[in-house]
Amino acid sequence: MTAYFFLEHIIATRIEHLMTTTSNQFGFKKSHSTLMPILILKDLLSFYHDRGSTMYVAFLDASKAFDRVNYATLFKLFARDVPGVILRLLVCWYAGQSYSILWAGVISSVFFITNGVRQSGVLSPLLFNL
Repeated sequence: MTAYFFLEHIIATRIEHLMTTTSNQFGFKKSHSTLMPILILKDLLSFYHDRGSTMYVAFLDASKAFDRVNYATLFKLFARDVPGVILRLLVCWYAGQSYSILWAGVISSVFFITNGVRQSGVLSPLLFNL
């Protein structure tokens, strides 16, 4: 485990209570599962079908959403009363991400990442839910 993991875990425990979302959101939340809305959908479909009515459903594919979270939007956390030191740490941490790729023994030039939450990061679900 890396130092990032422990630092993110500490930050998550400090700000978790500030990152509340609607009770209608089930994904990426502690003690919640996407199974519940699936069961609700099945019950609704059955309800309307039994009454001979039509039900229209729209689905949203958010599979690439983690990669598309914009940092400028992400760090509008001031409204959520996140302590300044934690907010500054996260802004520096995310804004300063530079990467290069090693492919077949060749290293690419450095490039910067300006959106997306860290894959498998402890804070990622909390930040994504915002």
